[in-house]
Amino acid sequence: DSMNFQLRDISGNVHSLLDYKGKTIIVNFFGTWCYYCNQELPSLQEIQENDSDTKILLIASPNVNGEGDASYVDAYMKDAGYTMEVLYDDDLSVTNAFGVTGYPCTFVIRPNGEYLGYIPGYVEHDTLLQVIEDAKK
Repeated sequence: DSMNFQLRDISGNVHSLLDYKGKTIIVNFFGTWCYYCNQELPSLQEIQENDSDTKILLIASPNVNGEGDASYVDAYMKDAGYTMEVLYDDDLSVTNAFGVTGYPCTFVIRPNGEYLGYIPGYVEHDTLLQVIEDAKK
């Protein structure tokens, strides 16, 4: 499946979309330096805390576009109180495979693994909740 990928977290564990089959997966490409990404993160965190059927995967690209290295991103997220899974796309292979041209960019995968669609740019909290509901149908 072209949507699937394997990326490592800060501890070196490999994650793929197949690991979360059965859940609605939100794949969010972001940068710590990106204003709208930072506006969106609290909403994503809230969904992760309140919806056990949805998995949030954040994808950062260390040392690209002015981003810090992986340890910087990890510390940034922890300092802000976020507990979402952050995966590191070091060579932009996944970012490019998904056709991401700007941040934030959010992709939605249904529980059956089917790709629902993507939303470029900032997503309002209510819109995100609606998209997740649609994905579960």
